[in-house]
Amino acid sequence: MTDQQDFDDFYAEARERLLLQAYALTGDLKASRSAVRDTTVQAWHHWRRITADGATPESWVRPRAWALAHRRQRTHVWHREKSLDEGVRTTLEALAGLSWTQRRVLVMSHLAGLSITDAAREVGVTTDQFTRDLQLGTAAVALAADQPSTQVPVMLRGLVASLDDVRWIRPARLRRSGATRRRGHLVAGVALVVASVAVTGLVVHDPEGARPSLDRSLSGVSTAAPRSGDASAAAGSADASASGSASADPEPAELAEDAMLTAGQLQGTLTGRGWKVLETDHNVDGDGLVLSCQQVRYADTEVEDALVRTFRSAPARGTVRTTTQMTEQSADAAVAADSFETWSEWLSGCTDARTQLMAVREVSGVGNEALQVVLRDWGGVSTTVLGVARTGRYLTVVATQRDGETVEDVPAGARVLASAVDDVCDLDGGGACSEKVSAAAADPVPVADVPTMIVDADLPPVAKVRFDWVGSDTDRRVSVNDASTRCDATSFSGRFRGARFTRNATRTFLIPDASRLPVEFGLTETVGELPVGRAEALVDRIRSQMSSCEERDPGTEVTLLRERVTGQGRRGEEVSVWRVSVEVTARRTIVYDMAVVRHGGAVAQVGFVAAGERTVTQGSFLALAERALSRLRAGVRAR
Repeated sequence: MTDQQDFDDFYAEARERLLLQAYALTGDLKASRSAVRDTTVQAWHHWRRITADGATPESWVRPRAWALAHRRQRTHVWHREKSLDEGVRTTLEALAGLSWTQRRVLVMSHLAGLSITDAAREVGVTTDQFTRDLQLGTAAVALAADQPSTQVPVMLRGLVASLDDVRWIRPARLRRSGATRRRGHLVAGVALVVASVAVTGLVVHDPEGARPSLDRSLSGVSTAAPRSGDASAAAGSADASASGSASADPEPAELAEDAMLTAGQLQGTLTGRGWKVLETDHNVDGDGLVLSCQQVRYADTEVEDALVRTFRSAPARGTVRTTTQMTEQSADAAVAADSFETWSEWLSGCTDARTQLMAVREVSGVGNEALQVVLRDWGGVSTTVLGVARTGRYLTVVATQRDGETVEDVPAGARVLASAVDDVCDLDGGGACSEKVSAAAADPVPVADVPTMIVDADLPPVAKVRFDWVGSDTDRRVSVNDASTRCDATSFSGRFRGARFTRNATRTFLIPDASRLPVEFGLTETVGELPVGRAEALVDRIRSQMSSCEERDPGTEVTLLRERVTGQGRRGEEVSVWRVSVEVTARRTIVYDMAVVRHGGAVAQVGFVAAGERTVTQGSFLALAERALSRLRAGVRAR
């Protein structure tokens, strides 16, 4: 069977199903029809690549048609359609009360015929979240329509009655439009080369390297979309190419390629040479997780538009650097601010396997708010400098990764983030641009069940162990404090010098997948609060007991690794770290690392028991003690 016949069969079989889905999502039949038509044109343009990749054409067209229909829809368009069937109107009104994600979940479940796993992957959420959204969305639609929840699938399928009068373009015409589009891309490329030769007499090397064109069929807007103030000049080019005339409705201003960083901007700032753009797209394929610590496709689940661009440097001494930028356009600045908070929480509590949060910096002079982190992936051993910033209703994230433990120029990363903000701050709805960029060490955002405690992302790797740390449930009873040593035997329950402990909790971290680790191996943190004076006295007592331990227990060796006291009163802080070796038998010695930190009246004790060579470095434990203090400080200040 020929490609043409395959395409024609796909179009005839899938078009009404795709239209029904888009209509259920938007309630705008005109926008849905044009979205299905234009993305089908795009599918013919890329038909050989789609079929060669093994993807079904429908799985390729569906997310693009949905995204395009969503961007083109006119709010509550059915209110102006007097001939609309009352049952259809009721269904659309009920769907309009859902979030965009819940609508997609309902449509994916009842009109797309995918399994929950595949549907959740396409929507960009976990299967648990998909199931919750399905239950909530079904209940909300049933309540709004005054129908039993079992009737909701029937209501959705009933929307097909509105499609009876839709007139479809012949597949041959769609193929001609796709072929025209392909030739247009080729002609544009040839014209660029001819212009270069005519002006200079030779083809000038593009310092940005190969720049694949952004597939604007997802939004119906030219890649040269105008900046703020010229939005009215943007036309629906995909509509015009498919129907032979300009769209009657102007498209909304959306993100265009010139809103993203260029290879030239990286070339002059980041380490590495020969930076090239690899790809630019709307991030609608796969699970959408393109950046470290990212948990779902978009931080703003109602995102209006989004672009992802990837870069790569030329190899230098065996090292290749990659940079990924993602920019989201939200409805307004308040929604984008929520997205910035979401990203801050993702980074502070990173859930990527064997990924450690090495450093956090607050960046000033970049947009309305900005944050930068350093991440270490101990699985493949690579280091990433990632920055996230917001300006008005735009959020942009820029991450540069390289192999090994070397941290790239962190200030350079902040300057690139500033450039990314400057590319969007003057767009419609943009906010502050960048000036006098600076950065300072900052505390992570509190993300633990008990905000003053450390999380998995804070823990360093263990030598000769390649599995993940796993934290236990937080125990707020603290009947036993496993973070203490036998030198101090500190308790965080009951009273200390007449004052009762409050906000006390304990949690243990283990590596359950690692074999042949002794039962005592692990790391425990215990926290609690006292009046400031009592907290100072508790830390003094621990220090005194540690310093006298060798005299009281001849089989114990205690080494003070760090001691620091700063400030006074509620702002006073202390850090003390020890290594303790305990001779259990003539042939067996247990080594403890223990730290106690204090911020005002809040105290945390961290204890780690190694297993021979399976241990953490001394520097890593000292850094963990400082992180425990920063978590303690951030948790107290967040109240």
